[in-house]
Amino acid sequence: MGICHTCLCSLESGAVKNLQTGEITDQAGAMIQICVSAPVGDVSVDL
Repeated sequence: MGICHTCLCSLESGAVKNLQTGEITDQAGAMIQICVSAPVGDVSVDL
């Protein structure tokens, strides 16, 4: 659901699509919520 933010992690490489907003994030170091993010190709995250 993306409301508690306990799943935040850092995107190391690749791109993800936020399933709530449709926004694509591909900047290394960006904080993403893995519960509402879908990979766009190969992705590496720092859990």
